Amino acid sequence: MEKILAKSKWLAGGSYSLADVNSYSMVAGVPRMFPEFMSPKTAPLSCGWLDAMNARPAVQAALAMPNKVPEVLRTFGG
Repeated sequence: MEKILAKSKWLAGGSYSLADVNSYSMVAGVPRMFPEFMSPKTAPLSCGWLDAMNARPAVQAALAMPNKVPEVLRTFGG
C-alpha cells in the first residue's frame, strides 16, 4: 500500500473508489493486530489512508451500528 499511496491519495488513483471500500475491511484491523507491520512509523501513508477512511461519514455511520454478531464469534474485536 505504501508504494501505491506514494503515487496517489487513494488506492486506485486520485479519487475515492471501490478499491478503497473493498480494502478497508481487510486493512482496518491490521494496526491493532500487527502493529509491527502497520504503524505511523512503519507505514505512514497507509495509516494516513486509514485515518482518511475512518473520517468518512459513511464509515463512521457503519461503525456506529450495533454489532449483532455474538461475542463468542467476534474475531477482531473492537
